[in-house]
Amino acid sequence: MPEIVLDKRLQTVADLVRPGVVVADIGTDHGHLVCHLVSTRKCPRAFACDIAPGPLARARHNIMRQGLGARIMTMQCDGLAALPADAVGDVVIAGMGGDLIARILLEWEGCKEKEKRFILQPMTKPEHLRRTLYRSGFVIMDEVAVVCCGFVYVVMVVRYSGVLVEPSRFFCHTGTLWEKDPCGDEIVLYMREVHALFRKRAKGYASSRERAAEALEYAALAQVIEEKHGEHPIWKGR
Repeated sequence: MPEIVLDKRLQTVADLVRPGVVVADIGTDHGHLVCHLVSTRKCPRAFACDIAPGPLARARHNIMRQGLGARIMTMQCDGLAALPADAVGDVVIAGMGGDLIARILLEWEGCKEKEKRFILQPMTKPEHLRRTLYRSGFVIMDEVAVVCCGFVYVVMVVRYSGVLVEPSRFFCHTGTLWEKDPCGDEIVLYMREVHALFRKRAKGYASSRERAAEALEYAALAQVIEEKHGEHPIWKGR
């Protein structure tokens, strides 16, 4: 069978899954991620879950085509609803909005087991996901920025800590990527996008008396990012 080749976004997700654990891919779509993880023997077994019958049928087709039907179980369910808490060690929730990822994670009975790891890749609203995670007692253990098809994404490795934290506005947007040193080109590109968002909000709120303080805060945060990364060639588009 031809080897399954993942794009850079999904390969980054796969790289962050722990070797030797049973993994669940929530919103599996075509099933390529679990096929890759099991066929390369990084994971002994896997669950491919999707709420929609069409994507799940595509996943089943690819799983059977790879001869992995005995090691990958497909499940049609809403998020993690049908997955027993003791069935997996790592859970992947990728390719969705940050608000939906947060809902799926927090609704699962096994989310607070501290030995479990969650690999989360939001397509939008990463700041909402980080805020919800920390307010709910989770911590980001690692975070990676990746450029794929002209877009910058973040992938987070998360576990439950039991400590509820109110994260700062700055952290919600920059995450643990801000702490990395040295930082790669992907992080600079991500920070450039955050900087642009902060500048846009500062400008938009500047004319509102009620939001004048927010405008000043966003402008100050944008300046902090520019001072750190503004001289990087990637920041300048070179």
